[in-house]
Amino acid sequence: MITEWQNHKAQLRSYISKRIDDVNAVDDILQDVYIKASGNLHQLKVTGSLKGWLYRIAHNLSLIHISEPTRPLYIS
Repeated sequence: MITEWQNHKAQLRSYISKRIDDVNAVDDILQDVYIKASGNLHQLKVTGSLKGWLYRIAHNLSLIHISEPTRPLYIS
């Protein structure tokens, strides 16, 4: 999984960055994509569909991030 991840990581970051402006959020989403994909790799039926599967996870997590209400920052 690590080799395949390295092959797609930069493209996934770019894909997420086009939807999310916050660099830290992009990194968090990218990390979540890896965690979800590696934890559910056994569900992937066709090896050739890994790229599409990773993009679907990235897309769904980006939508979840966008739909979450923003939390106000409290600085004391």
